[in-house]
Amino acid sequence: MNIPPVQAGLSPDLGPDLDSQQAGHSQAEATETRALHRAVRELNESGAYGAKNELVFVIDRATRRPLLRVVNRETREVIVQLPPEQVLRLADDLKLLAPGLEEI
Repeated sequence: MNIPPVQAGLSPDLGPDLDSQQAGHSQAEATETRALHRAVRELNESGAYGAKNELVFVIDRATRRPLLRVVNRETREVIVQLPPEQVLRLADDLKLLAPGLEEI
């Protein structure tokens, strides 16, 4: 899986600036997203995940859910993803079984 690192205001899965993608969202959510991007950038600069790894924040194109991934800088291999793929699939299955429930 090839996942480019997040640059300020960009999402690899959605492309353009996240702020423009969040037009229908509140100013507080946009501020929160910018703070998250800043925190991810600072963690990557600190080397907290090792010299060969970096933390990447993306919005999943299919589910529109935020994901955090630890990715190998050289191979672009996803080392860890939060939430894991299994949890995302389980949430989708639950929505199919109980369509009247609020979004999980």
